[in-house]
Amino acid sequence: MIAEYDKERLSNRIRGEVHISADIRVSDFITEGAAYVTVTESSLYERICQYAFQYGEDLQGMFKNEKYEYMSCFVRDVAAFRTEFEKEEILKPLFSHDKGETVAFVISFPEMYNHHEEFVRNEFIKIIQNHVMTLDDNLWHHFMKEMIKNTRTGTGINLITGEPIYPEDIDPEEELAMLLAFSRKTLVRMNVSDSFQSDSYVNQLIIQARKIGEINNQDVWFNIHGFYFCWNVSTKFFLVCCLTGRQNLSLFI
Repeated sequence: MIAEYDKERLSNRIRGEVHISADIRVSDFITEGAAYVTVTESSLYERICQYAFQYGEDLQGMFKNEKYEYMSCFVRDVAAFRTEFEKEEILKPLFSHDKGETVAFVISFPEMYNHHEEFVRNEFIKIIQNHVMTLDDNLWHHFMKEMIKNTRTGTGINLITGEPIYPEDIDPEEELAMLLAFSRKTLVRMNVSDSFQSDSYVNQLIIQARKIGEINNQDVWFNIHGFYFCWNVSTKFFLVCCLTGRQNLSLFI
């Protein structure tokens, strides 16, 4: 049975899918998966979850992929699990492999989104690249002019090119033409950054924003002041792309 202190952790899982492996022993202390299945069908998913709550043991973090970090528990009464689920067509690979004797079934649930991996960043970029192509030319030119203004530092360095700049040499029209020479999709990809932000900070940004997409149930927003963002409410991980080059979004709060 899942320990009482682990039940809350399991209850807070990301719902909708569960992975199960049939593990065989490869040494005195090591097992490995011999067969794997993923269940998303709702009624079977709920049955497996309830079974894990009742008979699972040793809940622990086990692995991660590009989308999730997983927690896993062990069902060591192999015969009982087989009796309960062997008629389910999708689970039959767990009972029919020929790689050795199954010593445990490992049931794994997504615990949190893997926001530090490339998957979420790449999906964020895809969504905002599609959206930025819908902005009208006048608005895009306005954002580019703001970027020129905001990416100059007091030390005379252009943050876009990295080149030194001198006030007497600045031609705003030339700089604007240089920016407009980039494709919109390239510019948004170049300007994605990440941080961790509080609820109060992000909630203020949402006030003047509209939802334009979703990544793993996390909304992607466009704020009218010229920036895109996505925020994980659990981890506070914050992705942003500012079309005006501003580093401090709190100016808009």
